[in-house]
This record gives sequence, C-alpha cells and structure tokens, in this order.
Amino acid sequence: MQFKAKRNLIILFAAVSFVLFTTSISATSWAYPFVVWDGNRYEVLEEYVEEIETEIGEVTSYSDMQTLPGNFSNEYVEGTKYFSIKGVPTDEAIAVQAGPQYKKAVRIGEYKTGIPHMEQNNMLKIVVLSAVAGLAILIFLRRKRVH
Repeated sequence: MQFKAKRNLIILFAAVSFVLFTTSISATSWAYPFVVWDGNRYEVLEEYVEEIETEIGEVTSYSDMQTLPGNFSNEYVEGTKYFSIKGVPTDEAIAVQAGPQYKKAVRIGEYKTGIPHMEQNNMLKIVVLSAVAGLAILIFLRRKRVH
C-alpha cells in the first residue's frame, strides 16, 4: 500500500474514532428517574406515599446531562425534600416530595464517587486509547516524512 493511502486511512480512522468517542460521552441517557441520598441511589417510582415521617435531606445538585456528587438527582431540582416513610427503613426506601405529594424511591445500590463506576472506567479507557492513537499517528507520520 502506498504511503498516501496508508496516511489517508490512518487519518480517516482517527477522525471516525474521535467522533465516536467524543459523542458517546457528551451526554447521559437515563433509564429511570433517581435521587441520591446518603451515598445511595434510589429509583423514584410512580407510587405515591401516604404517610411520611421526618425530613432527612434534599437534592443538592441536579442535571439531566451528567452525573454530579452529593445528593444528586436527574429528575428533581435542588431543594426537593427527602423524607423517611412511616414503617419503612431508609435503607429500603424513602419518599421524595413531588409537588404536594410524595413519591416512593426504592434503594437500588451505592452511588459511587459522583460517576457510576462503569461510566468512569469507560471514560478513562476512551481518553487513554485516544491519546495512544494520536501519539501513534504522529510518530508514524513523522517517520514517513524523515525517510
């Protein structure tokens, strides 16, 4: 294969890779509405709660595009209150204020470092692969120009 053809193929591969990698991490798509409280993620259901007990916290950060640290939500704005539910341990479920009513939110697991661990690992892999690919392309092109 000629040098120009190889170079064009590498440039095309790099451009396509760049577009795919950058668009895949530019926004987050949520499977369900959730809130984070006390280091745990709770899926907010369409089920309403009749009997709440005490206020236990509130949403401290909101985004529908990215994960954030703290009492984060992808659905509810900052200041939305969390409550314990009468007769239900908070490690099972909590209530989230939804206007004049309260929706049940069930615990689905630990919330890790503001970014779900799989997403964090994928982002790291993308950055490393992009850097290695870019460096390899630069070295290849520089060597071809010298010879």
